[in-house]
Amino acid sequence: MPSLIIGRKMVSYDIAVPVVELPDYIEEISAKAFYGKGYIIELILPEGIRAIGDNAFQDCYAMKRLVLPRELDEMGQQVFLQCRSLESVDLPEGVRELGPLMFGSCTSLREIRIPATVCSIDENAFSGASKLRRIHISTDHIGLLPEKYRSTAALTAMSDLWEKKELSGDSGSGASELLDGIVREDPEAMATMAIEERDKPALVYMLDRKLIPGSLLPELTEKAVASRATELAAVLLEAANIMREDETSGDAAGDGTGAEDWDPFA
Repeated sequence: MPSLIIGRKMVSYDIAVPVVELPDYIEEISAKAFYGKGYIIELILPEGIRAIGDNAFQDCYAMKRLVLPRELDEMGQQVFLQCRSLESVDLPEGVRELGPLMFGSCTSLREIRIPATVCSIDENAFSGASKLRRIHISTDHIGLLPEKYRSTAALTAMSDLWEKKELSGDSGSGASELLDGIVREDPEAMATMAIEERDKPALVYMLDRKLIPGSLLPELTEKAVASRATELAAVLLEAANIMREDETSGDAAGDGTGAEDWDPFA
């Protein structure tokens, strides 16, 4: 069936080209309009799009890049199900819900931006999205995420805050307060995740705000050395040295247990 446009609605698309850019006058994508279009690699939607129907892009298994409008009035269910090549998504402002399997089996998805308008995220919204490593979401919305993704979102927020602070001097005090509480619940797990993800800004954020006890620094540095995260190992070693100097001068705030005679490069 050829592409079908009724008025300003894209009802179906069936032109076998790898890059698709819809015309500016399109305002709505019907349910299943691009269902199973495995030949599409890149899809660009115009800013005038106001609604996207259920399963609109399901089984677009080769699509690596999708450009969505900045704002949207309505987004349906399971829109991105089995988009197995999709690597990142910036969801538009106006999206309110991420229902079951919204990103189901999106096995290449590594990064997503979730707008503040989202007020509900289903426990299985990201089922099968095993490579998801960066979740940009407002800190006061982290609790909406399935529990297994909350640490990932917190780490992303710490990294974003630290980089923003370095660029603009903005400390993000309100957000930092929430993130500090998350780290204090399990500082070892959060620091280990930062090491595994090679996330230097997040690790520096935690060290700068003294959220990692000195007693954990030797073990964490050994983990960084073992995983060949050389730059992070150097950051941790420097933090241990600073703590040791503070203790020597009598100015230390933490206990620094185990840092005195330890050097992972010895």
